[in-house]
Amino acid sequence: MALRNQPYLPLYVKDFRNDEKLARCSASSHGVYILLLCILHSEKEYGKILLRQKERQNSSSIKNFADVFVRMMPFGVDEIESALTELVDFDVIQIEGDMLYQKRMVKDGNISEIRASAGKKGSAITNSKSSFVAAKQPPKTSAKKQQNTVSVIVDENANEDDNEFTVAIKHFKEHRNKIKKPMTEYAVVLLKKELEKLAPNNTEKQIELLNHAIKKGWQTV
Repeated sequence: MALRNQPYLPLYVKDFRNDEKLARCSASSHGVYILLLCILHSEKEYGKILLRQKERQNSSSIKNFADVFVRMMPFGVDEIESALTELVDFDVIQIEGDMLYQKRMVKDGNISEIRASAGKKGSAITNSKSSFVAAKQPPKTSAKKQQNTVSVIVDENANEDDNEFTVAIKHFKEHRNKIKKPMTEYAVVLLKKELEKLAPNNTEKQIELLNHAIKKGWQTV
């Protein structure tokens, strides 16, 4: 399920409390910021909100957003405008033209969309493989012979995928060694379980997630 459809806001408490930029903002800005995160959580494009044409009444984007948020927050428009200005100045949130966004939320939203898409594709591939195997089974064949036929087809596909998947795991282990976070064999087992959870029966997507984690310099997927 995509993050914007979740009934809760994933707030990273340690990161929130240790955010040096946010710590430099006033208490009032903290209050506006929390409510702003809730608003951005429910937006169609996770972590972003765009001014509509009729909401562009002033030359200042911050003032325009303050006029929008005053209908959603228990604060006055001047207080909201001041808080937004402070949050932007300290790079806690970002405003580009008519768009306001929060970097961490946008990043988490993109990852969530990738995982949700991987899950859907994995289910589709699983159903497709099941239909393919069923179509390949000849009529009037004993149950034992049919079972052997299915095993051969699945194993052939698995061998092709496993080779690429094994190489991807090897590259990820090498990446972990380079960032001085070596993996134990048990850690590899846990990683494979996490990949299967994120992309069930979809080795191609699992490899893509591994490569994406390497590219971003992450310790896990």
